[in-house]
Amino acid sequence: NATVGAPLDLGDLKAGERYSVLLVPSATGPRLLSATDTLSN
Repeated sequence: NATVGAPLDLGDLKAGERYSVLLVPSATGPRLLSATDTLSN
């Protein structure tokens, strides 16, 4: 069994959009960053 934290709230997600979640180190500990990806067609 793995220890997990609270669910990540990404807000309202839209169909057809791509979302990224990044875990990055910082001086005060790990940080989670979320972003909406943009693609050109």
